[in-house]
Order: sequence, then C-alpha cells, then structure tokens
Amino acid sequence: MFTHFGSVIWGLLVIWAMFQQYIPPELQQKLERYAYKLVCLVNPYVLIVFPEFSGEKLKSSEAYTAIQNYLMENATAGAKRLRADSVKDNSQSPILSMDDHEKVTNVFKVVKVWWSSNKTTPKNMSLSFFPKTKDRRFTS
Repeated sequence: MFTHFGSVIWGLLVIWAMFQQYIPPELQQKLERYAYKLVCLVNPYVLIVFPEFSGEKLKSSEAYTAIQNYLMENATAGAKRLRADSVKDNSQSPILSMDDHEKVTNVFKVVKVWWSSNKTTPKNMSLSFFPKTKDRRFTS
C-alpha cells in the first residue's frame, strides 16, 4: 500500500513539474482557478484572513486588534506558545497573544473555529515614505 502511495505522489510531482515548465502562465492561471473551484466543492471550510495592518500608513487593523483581545480572553489557555507584548498604560501585566505559526481551537456560538497566527514576508519591497515592514502578521 505504501509503495503504491509513494508512486502516486511521485507521479503527481512529475506532472506538477511539467505543468509549471511547459504550460503558458495564462493557461496555468485558468487551470488553477478551475482546480480551486473543484476543491471548494468538496471542502466545507471557509478561510478568513485578518491582516495586522490596513491601509498604506501601517494603521493597525481594528478587526485584528479585536480578534487579539477575544483570543487573549478565550483561547490563549489552549496555546502552547504565547507572545508577551508590553502595554502603554501603567498596568504591570503584559498582553499575551498567540505566537507566530500557533493554532488554537475555540467554540464560538456552537461553531467550532480554528484560529492560527502566521506571518508572511513580501517578495518585493517598494520605495515609499512609509516603508512597509518585512514581515506581515495575520490571523486566520
């Protein structure tokens, strides 16, 4: 069974390499779009991404902050790695939030929700008066 599975994976990798090398980018985009629609037909889950910053001037996203506050109160007990941030007011306790690449599960109004904290590094940097940070955090 494992040898059959290994040969199937190897075959898919060969097809993927040929797909990237020999098919024009316009056709690749169309095929990827149809493949995505096909996967969506059988996948019952929805992915929602909340970026840490919104707008050009690196304004902190209100939705991201609200999610951090919700998770701090309700879901940080299930996390294995936490990040501690200092606060600006005079309170002594730091703010705990999920560390990068951490996942927790929570039940919100009888719906099971999987939260994950991630970051991405943009491939190209632009020259601007308001430089963008190298890493972009988001919660999904």
